[in-house]
Amino acid sequence: MPEAEIKRWLEFVIDEIKDITDKPEWIEERGTLDLVGNYALWSCDSMFLHQVPVNLAFESQLFQAFTLLLIARKGRTTNAVPSDHVCNFIISMVSCAFHTGTTTLSWSKKPAFRKLHKTGILEQVLRCSTRVTARDKRTTEPTLEKLLDELQSCPHFHMHLKTGTPCGDTLRAILEGPDEHLDIIVSNRLSAIVKIADLTIDVCYNCGASADSLQCLLQECSCCEKALYCSRMCQKADWRPHHKKICVSIEAPSAIREANAVERLVNNYFNAHRDTILIQMKEACITESVTANEMVVEVDFVAREDESIPGILHDPPLFKIASRQAYIDGTERPRFLI
Repeated sequence: MPEAEIKRWLEFVIDEIKDITDKPEWIEERGTLDLVGNYALWSCDSMFLHQVPVNLAFESQLFQAFTLLLIARKGRTTNAVPSDHVCNFIISMVSCAFHTGTTTLSWSKKPAFRKLHKTGILEQVLRCSTRVTARDKRTTEPTLEKLLDELQSCPHFHMHLKTGTPCGDTLRAILEGPDEHLDIIVSNRLSAIVKIADLTIDVCYNCGASADSLQCLLQECSCCEKALYCSRMCQKADWRPHHKKICVSIEAPSAIREANAVERLVNNYFNAHRDTILIQMKEACITESVTANEMVVEVDFVAREDESIPGILHDPPLFKIASRQAYIDGTERPRFLI
């Protein structure tokens, strides 16, 4: 389908959603849709299996329109969510769009999560999760479980579920409220997410100051998206002595995009510990009477059974210098031999 046709389809869906949002029967009654409304919504579910509609949807105001549609159903109570089949669609649509964005479009999970969070749709997904009942659990729950699994793997997902955040307060209101529709399995899953969010404490990797004490969000390393710092000064102070040695991208590389992922990992390790490795190689040249070209460096990228962390993360690093080159089949080994 041409991109221009997809844009016209998105415009039709957005206009239809805005029209439904203002209707009294949607706001005050059961939150059901007519035939045209159902078509507008459910067409998204199949279209979002493809990358072009997902990309165009984020560029448009589609998710913002869905957010306003669900907010309109709040009425006088916070539990006035739409009907079961509308909630089922919202969860399925967001799950499909997020999965397509992080796979087909090759977005990393962090920007994909930010795109969704910015639209406000994640808070509404939490509200819709209360309508996973025994009747539709067979189709809805796996989609909800899949979406929650993917969201929980995003950096800083739990930070947006702390007390005082829009998503966090919505989630706690759901768990503490008297909603008889909330399924016990879904309730247990949401309760576990709340506990993790409450236990997660973000601190600066250099000075140890917490985000709560600073009353601000810590900034993360742009490379690995794991290390957190309260200021640029702390990041610079921690870089050479500590973080530079272990800073590698934590995102699992795609076989298509990064077929040389292992080579990059080895190069990062060698560049971080170049001097230490060369010193030991020079000593081996003298003691073993061999040249540097005849040597190999053995590095453990996986922790041994008697160690808590891999050899590459030790400071100083753990590796071995072998004085003779040899071919070794690594398919049966539990760790790389470089």
